[in-house]
Amino acid sequence: MKKIVSLLLLLMAITSCTNDLETPEISFPCGQEKNIALLDGSSFTKSTNDQSDNILQFKNQTVLNETISSLKKMTNEERLEWEKKMNFISLNSVYEKALDEVTAMEGTAEEYNDLKERYQSYLYFPEYKEDYGAYLPVSNEEVASVLNKNGKVIVGEEIVDMKDIFEYRDLQLTGNALYDLEVLPRLSNKDYIGSQYDSGWKEFGKRKCKLKAGRRIMNVSKTEIALHIEISFRKKGLFGWMNYKETTQTTGTYAPPGGPLSNNFYQQETGRSSHDHYVARGSSFWWEQGIGKKRAAKIGGSFTVKYVGFNVTMNYNFELPETTF
Repeated sequence: MKKIVSLLLLLMAITSCTNDLETPEISFPCGQEKNIALLDGSSFTKSTNDQSDNILQFKNQTVLNETISSLKKMTNEERLEWEKKMNFISLNSVYEKALDEVTAMEGTAEEYNDLKERYQSYLYFPEYKEDYGAYLPVSNEEVASVLNKNGKVIVGEEIVDMKDIFEYRDLQLTGNALYDLEVLPRLSNKDYIGSQYDSGWKEFGKRKCKLKAGRRIMNVSKTEIALHIEISFRKKGLFGWMNYKETTQTTGTYAPPGGPLSNNFYQQETGRSSHDHYVARGSSFWWEQGIGKKRAAKIGGSFTVKYVGFNVTMNYNFELPETTF
């Protein structure tokens, strides 16, 4: 018989139905916790003999979609706390553990081969040119928080495998790969408006870093746009470059025409690459309605990033030209 662990109390701790949580309030639909269950894989068996340590079961696709939408509003730290409160070992938490190990590695062949042997059933290891990182095997990182370590979730009574990264081009389309696509589309263009700034990789011994900037559409129906600052970094191992965890301190100014002369930004983040900042999300200065088309305003930006782990400070200046969409 299925062993079902109710998530009622666990999810109530992070839904909008409570005021007790110290972290920022997350907008989960009230009562949604009744439509999610945590199943213990040790006593859960389907006709396919599929078993795992644990797996989430959602009442239907609507509940799953609503949960993912709520998770997208969280930082990765908040998503990890969400998983911890549920006592759920997600694909996301497995990935975090792997990157903790990479961060502590010296970069030897023995270390890499041991890491790959233990995690290759769950994560994607491209070994493409000098890209020897470990990556999530799903294109949407928020989805990883509802998947078990094998990339699966139960919707209704059906086990669904949501892994969708099987080759390097799949990884490149997420914008997370060491190497960008050499032909269009570049950097997940479906989410962006107009051209993007890319500083290119700069090497500092056994570390390298870069910054990208662009106008990202956060909500299509509301034309909600943000200035997306994406900070990436890698460390060198014997075989190639690996993603890991770093601390960055980012300061900067940005100036959309028609708004204030400049707006200030500061954020510190510790975690895996990339560090993504969504500046002035939903600002009315980012676009205006033209005749037949919407017009995205020109944006100027000047940002300074300190990479604390290898003590390098980089200055980035860019201008995103006006465009229509």
